[in-house]
Amino acid sequence: MANYTFAQLEQLWRGAGGSAVLAPLMAGVALVESSGDPLAHNPSGASGLWQIEIPLHDSAVPGGAANVFNPQANAVAAVKVSGDTLAGVVSNWLVNEPPGAAANIVKDAGGTLPPGLSVTSGPDTLTGGPAGPSTAGPGTGTSTGPLAAVGGTISEMSTLLGDTARALDWFFHFFKPGQGWRILLGAGAVASGYGGVRAWMAAADTDDPTSALPLSVLLLGVAFLCAFMTLRQWPTTGGQPILPTAYAADIIAGQPPQAGTPPGSDADAIEAGLGALIALWGASKIASGLSGLGSLLGGLGGFLGGIATGAASTGEGE
Repeated sequence: MANYTFAQLEQLWRGAGGSAVLAPLMAGVALVESSGDPLAHNPSGASGLWQIEIPLHDSAVPGGAANVFNPQANAVAAVKVSGDTLAGVVSNWLVNEPPGAAANIVKDAGGTLPPGLSVTSGPDTLTGGPAGPSTAGPGTGTSTGPLAAVGGTISEMSTLLGDTARALDWFFHFFKPGQGWRILLGAGAVASGYGGVRAWMAAADTDDPTSALPLSVLLLGVAFLCAFMTLRQWPTTGGQPILPTAYAADIIAGQPPQAGTPPGSDADAIEAGLGALIALWGASKIASGLSGLGSLLGGLGGFLGGIATGAASTGEGE
């Protein structure tokens, strides 16, 4: 499959529902991330034209992670992950890219950068975006004032909540059907790694420190093998999970089988649950604060009432 050009990437972005204002920038982002190769893949899980993180963002891909290398599905996922805002593009892509790389590609292609971004500006200097309202005056390009600060805080909390939900979802994948071996191998990776380090440290106190080298190398090798098998989606053959022995043999032979399809994502449900828990916690704190304020006002009322009573008694005595 041929690599996509700048113009083709712009068209993909707009066809996926992305704004025309961000289309040139996102074309540049894709060229930085994947050089326009729809089959680009990173061992971290970043896949496709816009290097969508799998399994973190598999719920954003139409049809699931299996379609992440489909150019149109990858574009749809990029629109969802970015929120179709400049801030979303910055936090998900530009902060991890060489400064000005995507902007320079846009400039060289004759494209127009979105307001608030220039070739020389860094991600940390951006304040707003084409899809985000500004509380500043016309033409300032920045958001200021208390409402902007509150909005920024809420946006950051929402991003943090979403990232936490996706991380928990990735962790919970280990406990879904067909993933049980990954839990055992994860424990094996930790135990083997610890044993390898301990063997080397113990040998350092002997007259021949190299005597433990073979055992240490063996244990650390087993640890790396187990870690690879743990962090990778478990492959299947004939619809059934592959046996660990066959999987390990293929890896050692230098021919690891294709990673399996990630289980369905529950990130949205986890995020909703976390949001509900935070809301309940906040409500309890507010209720506690109001109760304390009521007690304070009641005490103050009693104090003032006592002063008034005392004053009245003094007046009668005279």
